[in-house]
Amino acid sequence: LAHMLYRLRLSNQRWRQYERFLINENRWQAQRHGVSGQLMDFGKAALVDYPDLLDELLELVADDAEELGCSKEIVKLRDIVASGNSADRQRAVFKSATDQGADHEEAMRAVVDSLIEETVSGLD
Repeated sequence: LAHMLYRLRLSNQRWRQYERFLINENRWQAQRHGVSGQLMDFGKAALVDYPDLLDELLELVADDAEELGCSKEIVKLRDIVASGNSADRQRAVFKSATDQGADHEEAMRAVVDSLIEETVSGLD
């Protein structure tokens, strides 16, 4: 994304600028709902599902990703959207633990254990 913006600047172009309160609203929506939510597409003046916005973003940066040799890596962002991000997994672990009778502290320990397991997975 930074490379795309830099490329635009080199050709005397720039990205659209929006009011800070609009950007902050989208930021809040992303924090609240994560990859399963919607964000405001200011050009369309409509809420758009996150996966659709990601597809649009990937299309915008495709040439730059190719130039930088990271096309395969950025396409993996779709996997995050499809399977959820770390926060989604943490909430699921917490809910599963409490559904099985764990108290708050035990459920939090289950979340930490799952984070440790994810972190060391594949390091062997």
